[in-house]
Amino acid sequence: MSDARCFGLTLRQPWAWAVGALDKRIENRAWAPSALRVGHDWIAIHAGRSYDSEGGVWIREHFDVCVPSKGALPLGALVAIAQVVDVIDARSPLASDPWFTGPVGWVLDRVTVLPSPIRCRGALGLWTLDEELVGEVRAQLWSGVERVPQPVSSYGAASTVRGRGVGA
Repeated sequence: MSDARCFGLTLRQPWAWAVGALDKRIENRAWAPSALRVGHDWIAIHAGRSYDSEGGVWIREHFDVCVPSKGALPLGALVAIAQVVDVIDARSPLASDPWFTGPVGWVLDRVTVLPSPIRCRGALGLWTLDEELVGEVRAQLWSGVERVPQPVSSYGAASTVRGRGVGA
């Protein structure tokens, strides 16, 4: 796993909260993650600085849960890590998951909430965590991640992505 990379993906709250608190295992995008080796690389879930009020209503109505307010959630911080283990569309059997709204769904696995949010700037799209951020994530929990089973699949080769800092 030494060649696994860690990218950042910014989600508005309360969607980032739902990944860790509500077992949200499908992240909806309009695009497939071409730079990410699916089932191999890690993504750090970054809670953006904005709050999606309509999304909060959708979550509450679909899952009958109390959704925290903007002031109760971390903003502008890494809050979890995960692996994208599959990429689906509406034809997939996983498209029946209530979190899937499409057109493309990134299937998340091995989600681990960080014990303490790590404040940092996010970016649009998939972005590269700099070495300092990777070190902060590792300091919180990377030793547990090193013991996960080897991935069973990967897509595509490494490529450059927009984002913060140098490769992780």
